Amino acid sequence: MKIAFFLDAPRGFGGAASLLLRQAKLMSVLYEVIVIIPCDENGNGNEEGIRRCRQAQLPVKILSFGTSFDFRRIDFLGAIHAAKAISEFAEEEGITFFHSVQLNIAAELAARRLRIPHLMNVYQMKEADFKLAYGAIYPQYHLCDSQLYSAVWSQNLKIVSRCIRPLPPLCRQRKKRRYKMREFRIIMVGKVGVRKNQLVGIQAVERCLEDFDIKLTIAGDMEGEYAQECQNYVLQKNLQDRIRFLGFVEDIDSLMKSSDCMLCTSVDESFPTSIVEAVTYDTTVVTT
Repeated sequence: MKIAFFLDAPRGFGGAASLLLRQAKLMSVLYEVIVIIPCDENGNGNEEGIRRCRQAQLPVKILSFGTSFDFRRIDFLGAIHAAKAISEFAEEEGITFFHSVQLNIAAELAARRLRIPHLMNVYQMKEADFKLAYGAIYPQYHLCDSQLYSAVWSQNLKIVSRCIRPLPPLCRQRKKRRYKMREFRIIMVGKVGVRKNQLVGIQAVERCLEDFDIKLTIAGDMEGEYAQECQNYVLQKNLQDRIRFLGFVEDIDSLMKSSDCMLCTSVDESFPTSIVEAVTYDTTVVTT
């Protein structure tokens, strides 16, 4: 069997993409594997995805296709066009199985044309959103890291779904040294945005500063109005010495090792990879 793993975006690199690459690496022990990376309008593939594939010794192919995080943003015409190139590539390479992350309609159309299975990783989705999931254009096999959302996908799309928890970064838990803490070091991980709700985490730390010595580190892409709102709040409240923004960070493991607590204030989540990473490095988890 030869498996093609499809990443989700030409820019940025989130927990869903990271988990897919870990799954690809795991499957490469038994089967031949290739990672398909989407390109941007200039034909450039995701640099972080390429770097991680090289590090994991996974072969890479760059193709043009789009994915969507919800049913409203699916580009069906674009998917029809991209499916042709994906089909031609898959036939040349002898691909017998597709595994994608997010809603990848182009890969699904190509899989149907080639008559091969297509498994998708998609996570939290509001039940009401499935009213927009019209047309039988979605993969029939679904993988999720939450029993709750696995049931939502299965019941609403009438597809086969399974819950498999995220893979840990290490084979066993690494215990932290015990010592008297003079300062609590808290980390928040993920793209800074409305759904991740980092501003509430910032405000919670601000309130605790009256009684505790805390430093908060926020690691994640800083794009958009919400990210600017968070930065402005820190400046207005003069919290620069206590709260720092790192932007996108390649090596989350080192931050987990040096942190006492991981804070997750998302308005909705499935089972974030960051929680598994935190537990692996013996970092206390506080989450919604």
